[in-house]
Formats: sequence, C-alpha cells, structure tokens
Amino acid sequence: MYDLSAFKELFASEAQERLQAIDVGLLALERNPEDQEALEAVFREAHTLKGISATMGYQDLAHVAHALEDLPDELRTGRQSMTQTLADTFFSGVDALKTLLADALAERPSSLDAEALVQDIESRVTSAAAAQGEASELDAEAAPDAEGTLDAETAPEVEAAPVDEAALAASSPGAGVTTDDPCEHPLRG
Repeated sequence: MYDLSAFKELFASEAQERLQAIDVGLLALERNPEDQEALEAVFREAHTLKGISATMGYQDLAHVAHALEDLPDELRTGRQSMTQTLADTFFSGVDALKTLLADALAERPSSLDAEALVQDIESRVTSAAAAQGEASELDAEAAPDAEGTLDAETAPEVEAAPVDEAALAASSPGAGVTTDDPCEHPLRG
C-alpha cells in the first residue's frame, strides 16, 4: 500500500481547479444550454475529479462526483435538456463536493451523507426527465397533423395579449445593461 499523504497538497489544488472549472462550465451552460463544448468540459472535469478522489481514497467525494458526472451524460445523449431543475441540481452537487473536499482535506469524517446526496441527485434527474417527458407529450398532442392543421379538440386556446409598447422598447437591444459577471449569478446569490 502506498502512502498517498505526500500527494494531498497536489490533490487539493487539482480538485479545487476541477470544481472551479465545473462551475464555469455550468454558468456557460445556463447562458447557452446548447453549448456542447461547455457540456463536454463539465463532463470531463467531473470524471477527472471522480478519478483523482478515488485514487486518494476519498470515496464519498468520488461517489458524489460520479453522480454529477452522469448529469452531463443525460444532456450529451439528448435524453434530457438543460432546465432550471438540472442547473440547480448541478450547483447544489458542486457545493456538496466542496464541503466533502474540505472534510477530506481536514481529515475529518464527512459532514454530509454521500449516499443520500447521490439518491437526491438521481431523484432530481428522474423527476426532471419525467417532467420533460410530460411536456413532450403535451407538445405532441397539440402538434399540427400531417396537413399542417391543428385538431380543434387538442389545439390549445390562445388569447392574444395586448402589446405594451413601453415594455417592448425597454426590452430592445441596448436598452438595459447586462453583465456576465459569475459573481452575480442568480444561483450563487
């Protein structure tokens, strides 16, 4: 058996870099859910964190990282699309990983129940998938038939809303100031 304590400092630095890269990738995905490069980066970073954690013997950290590694795979394969529920799941998972990392580096027992975290992540992913499936079924029911017409029984009733000209002008490009500052991220507030 090898004494891995000599690598603890290197592991700490590497793990913190991986967690930071996951956060950056998630912020990019929130801005653009179709960003395949960010999606691949999040997957790779979670995969690497899982591997280095397992190598160092931090099984709780590796177990939760593995659950988070599965989330981008759901998106990469098209089984799900990015939703606020999945974004929240990612970010809470990363926060849990940071806590587990701090516990591991302080050589104290995990302050979080890794198995419960994994079950929570899996439950959220399953719920999000079910919700997306239901939305897809509703969309299919209201879809035009082969001739491009909607069935009067399944077509949704739509009432035109009045146009607020002042709001429309205020929402035009350049009307407001936006920021890409990750410190102002709504999930990090």
